[in-house]
Amino acid sequence: MSSMNREKLNLRAYQEELVVEANEGKNVLICAPTGSGKTVVAAHIVRNHILKTTAKAKIVQAETGLSKICFIAPTKPLVEQQKIVLERYVGDICEVQDICGSASNSSSMCLNRQVIDIASVVVVTPQIIVNMLDAKPERGYEDVFEEFKLTRFSMIIFDEAHHANDQHPYNVIMQSYHSLSKPIDINRDQGQKLPQIIALTASLGIGNSSTKLAEAIKHAQLMCANLSVNTISRVRQNVTEMKNYTSEVSDEITLVDANDFHNLGFYKVLVKELKSLEEKVFSVPEAKRDVMLRNALKDKSNSSHLEQGYENWLCTCQKNVVPKYPSMSQESRSKLMQCFDHMLIFYHAIELLRLFGTAAALSYIVEENKSFLATKSSKTTSHIQATMSHLRQQPESVSSMFKALTTILSKQFSEKNDSRVLIFALTRFQCKCLASLLAEKTSKASADDSGSNSSNQRKKVTDFDQGKTKILCVTSVAEEGLDISACNLVVQYNSITNEIAHVQRRGMSRAKKAKSVILTFDSRVKTRAELNQLREKLMADALEEIDRKPALYMSQIPEIAKNLRQAWLLKNDLISQTSVTLDYTSLQQKFAVVCRSCGAFLCYSDHIVLNNGSQHVCVDPDYLNQITLSVPSDRLTQDRGVMMNPASFRHYCAKRSPTGVCGVDLGSFVSHKTGVNLPILTCKSIVFLKVSLDHNSKKVDDTAQYTRYSFKLWRDVKKIFEPKHLSTEDLLAMKTASASAFRKVVQDISMLKIV
Repeated sequence: MSSMNREKLNLRAYQEELVVEANEGKNVLICAPTGSGKTVVAAHIVRNHILKTTAKAKIVQAETGLSKICFIAPTKPLVEQQKIVLERYVGDICEVQDICGSASNSSSMCLNRQVIDIASVVVVTPQIIVNMLDAKPERGYEDVFEEFKLTRFSMIIFDEAHHANDQHPYNVIMQSYHSLSKPIDINRDQGQKLPQIIALTASLGIGNSSTKLAEAIKHAQLMCANLSVNTISRVRQNVTEMKNYTSEVSDEITLVDANDFHNLGFYKVLVKELKSLEEKVFSVPEAKRDVMLRNALKDKSNSSHLEQGYENWLCTCQKNVVPKYPSMSQESRSKLMQCFDHMLIFYHAIELLRLFGTAAALSYIVEENKSFLATKSSKTTSHIQATMSHLRQQPESVSSMFKALTTILSKQFSEKNDSRVLIFALTRFQCKCLASLLAEKTSKASADDSGSNSSNQRKKVTDFDQGKTKILCVTSVAEEGLDISACNLVVQYNSITNEIAHVQRRGMSRAKKAKSVILTFDSRVKTRAELNQLREKLMADALEEIDRKPALYMSQIPEIAKNLRQAWLLKNDLISQTSVTLDYTSLQQKFAVVCRSCGAFLCYSDHIVLNNGSQHVCVDPDYLNQITLSVPSDRLTQDRGVMMNPASFRHYCAKRSPTGVCGVDLGSFVSHKTGVNLPILTCKSIVFLKVSLDHNSKKVDDTAQYTRYSFKLWRDVKKIFEPKHLSTEDLLAMKTASASAFRKVVQDISMLKIV
């Protein structure tokens, strides 16, 4: 603790208005615009809480205890940012620490508990708290296990509190909070030592509400019930002052006529390839003779290559139809998977062609085919090589969308040369494309937020603040409260989400005469943007209506909360009953785990165990003979220590066939505290085949019709079996094989010359 760098907290009048109920000890939802200084408001509440609690503890001398505050932010960059702000304002009176990530191993959780014990204020990501609440004692240590409870804190602050809904970790934490009081202690009765809840948001949203005011009000009430608050703190008296510090910027929606790409030779090559691949899909023997398979493969809903329905069809076939269909040879299955993989690449390339032009589309195709070209035979890759060569020969073209963007930027910088422009794109790859094109086509520096670590991202934001970078291309990570300086222009580049993000993004246009532009070639994006504007107004109307009749609407929240609690208890009971059933049925079923792409046998389901409650690892030593280990090229650095960290390694399917090596990415590695490196399996890369209990050959019959299961997430795998927990026997079984596998690959890396 030090007062040297401490800044004095002088709240503005509207901020003083926001803290009144919180300083009275109530559970409060603070709703204020982006840029209004909600974190400063939170720092004032924290300081007031600490000073009051400390003074009270001195008076009663023991039983009350000292304050301990948990400030929860949804992302690591936000945690780091909010810690800095809190240290600035309360670091002279207390210790502020941060914890990031989602590690659930016992040593990490023990360390996290120590940090919480030491610090008066701890800033964390929500999964840290969820994992600590869910922690179970290790076998043999039940008597010394200390259950973690939220009563350890005297105050919990949720940043970006609109996330506290459905199965978000925020809501999981609040379900634990609600379980501590019976009935739900919405008024924080002094007899219940529950932490005070402070929720911060710029926008509550309206959930699934349509255009009805009553539904929007119900959503606001639901959010209050989830967060156990019965007071909404908004600026009502000092609105004019608040408007002086925040911006009221309306969106300009620009629909670009971008149909000129139809005449490009580049586009025609891609469409020809898609049609050719579609023909290959229906040429497999099973598709010719099996009506059900043929119909499943044909179900495109008459979508063209430019529509979302086409992508949906490709994804459904790739993730469900092909992996799960029982009556299919592995040769046909592999051929279909390869076809759909390339069709998805070409579909996304067309999207990039429309967004940026030929250079971005070609770059994407080359990048996505690197692994395919490196692992497959020349005969297998000859066609894609020829296609890429043909694409390179096409005349280069820049999209109408990008031309429209450069026109907007040119006008902005001609009006104000020192402007700051924030451009939102959907993906990191799109950010990189924008940054590269803008650096090439304009005289203004640009950067993207896709850095490999948070310090890299912070540097880019700092450069933007200081004017070293005038244009910053970002993904949705920046809309979650990151402290990006006042922007003169925010552009949403064919990127639209919901009304909450709509408010957050526009709120970053904080400079005077700032503008916000939604630029799109898609009429559906334009329609969604217009709908977001309506939903934003409906949200504001709902809060105004609650303000008019607070006694009516807020008095209903305890009953809503009570019903929620009953629903949660019922759900937990059902989960417990299902778990008991699974414990029995898991013993009655066995599954062969195979590669999703080539069908190679990898292990049996009873060799998949849980490490630290969340990581699904394979503990069959023979598995290491079915894979290759390597460090991805984007992780190769001069720092050998970083490269040789087991967490840097990926493992890939090593099955060879006449077409080459399979090469599917099967997952990463984790280093157990005993030093044994264990392979973590990626759920979407594998398929489960139901086999007999006496099936021990460690191979599958290509002609057999197994019942096949494919899942995207491990939590869904529980529908068929429940993995056991990692045991000492498992570690001993993997120790020698794992050490041998890593020794060889580390020797190979040691010989690499990193340029």
